[in-house]
Amino acid sequence: MYTDETTVVTDDNPTPISPFGTTTTMDAGDALFVRPFLTTAAVTYSRIYFNVSTPGVGNYSIAIRRFNPTTEVWDIQTIATDTTNGLRNAGVSYIDFTSTVHGATRLQQQDAAKQFWTKIEVATLTSVTTAPIINSMWFNRQTDC
Repeated sequence: MYTDETTVVTDDNPTPISPFGTTTTMDAGDALFVRPFLTTAAVTYSRIYFNVSTPGVGNYSIAIRRFNPTTEVWDIQTIATDTTNGLRNAGVSYIDFTSTVHGATRLQQQDAAKQFWTKIEVATLTSVTTAPIINSMWFNRQTDC
């Protein structure tokens, strides 16, 4: 599933979304592609905040990936802290990760220009009884890497 909800899931315009589909469709490999609103060159960020309105329930894990233009693959990032508990905790929480790729841009789906994408992916899934729903998200970022 390709999902770019960046323009929908903002603090100014909270619209609840199911980032990985519904309880019956959520599967390993489903992903939410997000990017900060920036027109400047290189950008680093290593924290993404989520406002979870419906916590996920089930046996699954999530991963954070950043695009590596040298190898043309999505590099998995080390999650340092996940206060969302894999989007299983209600309310505002965050995921901190160690970003190995800074300022990497790529065309995604029907983009007109390259963007600084981050992929939040269902890494494993054994069972799910409730798919998570988020109301908003935002980034902790620096513009001088």
